[in-house]
Amino acid sequence: MTTLTAATAVSGGLVQSGSAAPLSLTVSFDASSSSYTLTVPGGSETFSPSELSASSTTGQTIYQKANGDQLTLITASPWSHKALNYVGLGVYQTSSTSGGVDTTTYSTFDYGTPTPATGVPRTGEAAYNVDLVGYLAVPGQTTKSLTGPGVFEADFLSGQFKANISPTETDLTTASGVTGGGIQLIAVGALSSSDATFSGNAQFTDNVGSTFYVGPITGRFYGPSAQEVGASFSGDNPNGGVVSGTIVGAQAGGAPGENLTLTNFYAQQLFYTQTVDNADISPGIAQLTLYTNGNISFNGGAYTTLTPADIVASTLPNFTTYKTTTSGIPIEFDTYNVGAGNTELALTYMDFGIWKENATIPPGSNESILYVTWGIPTPYGVLSRLTGTGQYTGVTYGTAINSTGQYDITGTSSLTVNFSTQSASGSMTMNGVLEGSSTTNNFGTFNFSGSIQAANPGEILQILPLQAYQGATGVGHVYLQFYGPSAQEAGGPFLFQLNNGLPNATSISGVIAAKQH
Repeated sequence: MTTLTAATAVSGGLVQSGSAAPLSLTVSFDASSSSYTLTVPGGSETFSPSELSASSTTGQTIYQKANGDQLTLITASPWSHKALNYVGLGVYQTSSTSGGVDTTTYSTFDYGTPTPATGVPRTGEAAYNVDLVGYLAVPGQTTKSLTGPGVFEADFLSGQFKANISPTETDLTTASGVTGGGIQLIAVGALSSSDATFSGNAQFTDNVGSTFYVGPITGRFYGPSAQEVGASFSGDNPNGGVVSGTIVGAQAGGAPGENLTLTNFYAQQLFYTQTVDNADISPGIAQLTLYTNGNISFNGGAYTTLTPADIVASTLPNFTTYKTTTSGIPIEFDTYNVGAGNTELALTYMDFGIWKENATIPPGSNESILYVTWGIPTPYGVLSRLTGTGQYTGVTYGTAINSTGQYDITGTSSLTVNFSTQSASGSMTMNGVLEGSSTTNNFGTFNFSGSIQAANPGEILQILPLQAYQGATGVGHVYLQFYGPSAQEAGGPFLFQLNNGLPNATSISGVIAAKQH
């Protein structure tokens, strides 16, 4: 349950201020009188059959009181008209006028027959077709309603959910509607392991799209075995805008179209990746597709599709190595193993790989080594409103090239993030082994720090460049990205240049990956 209150000027109908928050609301039905009673903090109100509105339709029952208060109960999808059997969506609207200001409160809620704890699946996954009813209030604008269909996905095995809805904004004064333009609700979070509820964070972008509305979402499954779902969210933005709403829906049949983790992979998915090699001055962006049959396609180098038949014994612990030839070019792709089977770092939401073309030992002049990162990114609006501090530890892999030769780099990484101030600092160690020999080189410790506020929040990849130093000398950047519904993991490529212009000049490219602990 959630509520939005909008204070609008009687003259002109523009919002002066608004608020939105979760709401404690109880719905009870009296079978003897066929009436509904809504109880909220501060009072209750009963709606009886005599107050049924003539505008009621199949699947949508409207009660209208003489004082203007209204209750709408929705028991079928307004778009597909498919009936809901276990869950319904309600809208409770009240209003008052004082001093030239209309104050209207829109409370939306889901109700019905909840799923018992024993009825929630703990394996597998499901997609739900859901409908959204919500409201948006922005100072200086008229109040808008939000309506439209979308998808709710539940990964029962991993205990994760995601909702993705692109609604229509409808002006409640002019009845004109706007779709597209980046209007979108995304919600992510965790399923309870003890009952049928779930909770997380939601971000909404309006038609203007300049800022995110962010806030909590809570919900539960309905029906004997989670056949249906309902959830309510609310949020605000830094400019005084507020949003709230409720989604309900039923299982669609078939597997979801998007993976919520990399450890329970059930849908083909394209990832936009960051890539670096020693010749780069900034990261590139490429596309990598993972298939449910184990194939991998990548276009960051010579476009190649790798199959499980290309897997060979890996010389790198905790990696899977693919080898093939594309258009006469020898290809090797070392991918870091995700999940509990990795004895070094068990990642769930991010991954990385080392893409090699024309690799020989010792390295030839035409050898290319590309470091690639991908995963399930944290929605940026959610990231921007997290609070507290996160401590991360992980690994470093890379390649260093200098006049001596080419070194394979391994090491550790650590990261401290102050989400409240949106800043991060960290360090990494690097130890190198000269390819084709046993010669080692300790390249030392590197520190990095900077803001985790994205310059362009709407971009596909939220790349956060952090300045890196060795001692007091700037050497390059770490290009950080966060992964998981609440930034459980972080990582990205880095590019360093040491001792530029000197005989011992060294270029280092690679990747760090870390998880919260």
